[in-house]
Amino acid sequence: MTTSDILSTIALCVSGLSLAISANATWRDRGRLRATSRFHPAFLIENDQIAIGSRMEAEAINTGRRPIILTTMCFDGENGEGWRIALGEDSKGVRLNENEKFTKTIEHSRQSSMLWGGPDENEKAVDLWFEDTVGKRYHVKGAKKHLVRLLNERHQLKAGEN
Repeated sequence: MTTSDILSTIALCVSGLSLAISANATWRDRGRLRATSRFHPAFLIENDQIAIGSRMEAEAINTGRRPIILTTMCFDGENGEGWRIALGEDSKGVRLNENEKFTKTIEHSRQSSMLWGGPDENEKAVDLWFEDTVGKRYHVKGAKKHLVRLLNERHQLKAGEN
């Protein structure tokens, strides 16, 4: 190999490394959201009285570097209809900076209007996701399974009360 071949190979390697570093910085320099859910079963005390009802927590964490503004929490209903709940004060949304998290609790109670919606207010929630200001949807991992458990537990406790 000649000297010019060696220098051009070194220049190609440096250029490729520079491209990889630049691509990595660009990839990391955006807002990314990780949304998960957790289920907490009802806590019963003596005589099967409910001390704390079952509940589900939906958590959103911004794992990117750019801020994300979550505007709505959206539910999909069993009949294909869906409904939205505005987030934040005065429905302006919730701003999440780098590594900030937002947690919303969906409780097991008769007054929980979050679990029931649609045109006739009798449609069950089957899925959950967040939406930001640019309309991007972030599916909540585990929400389908936890909503089914929450609604089944609600039904069982309701039947036991009557």
